[in-house]
Amino acid sequence: KSPNDILLDDRKAGGILAEMLPAPAETLAVLGIGINFNLEESDFLPEIRHRSTSVLASTGKTVSLACAAESLAREVAASLALLTRQGSAQLLSLAEELLAWREKQVSLTLDSARHSGILAGLTARGGLVLRNLNGELEIFSSGQLERN
Repeated sequence: KSPNDILLDDRKAGGILAEMLPAPAETLAVLGIGINFNLEESDFLPEIRHRSTSVLASTGKTVSLACAAESLAREVAASLALLTRQGSAQLLSLAEELLAWREKQVSLTLDSARHSGILAGLTARGGLVLRNLNGELEIFSSGQLERN
């Protein structure tokens, strides 16, 4: 669910989940990252094959999982250092730059209701901003997003 999906060739190759946990002296975050590295296209269920991929399926190259884990750990550490030094605004700016489908027609499904419009960006708290068909901005913190 955008903006947590990791896309490769406009297909889902993984996802990121973050959970904030209150603690007595600080706020803690638990981060989960899953990436499809070495799956063949035939490994995906037929009903999701058209919207899912892996690094191997998209590039034809097998990935060393040890190297990928090391690289990912470095990137997460760099992002946390950026967050510590400059606050969330800089990290949000980076997320905005990497946001897939910006200014594209999308549909978001939430509680069986479908909302259509143009993906306008993210809020300061990470909510998804959708410009609906009437030109009004709607903000969503969850839902299933797909490109039309």
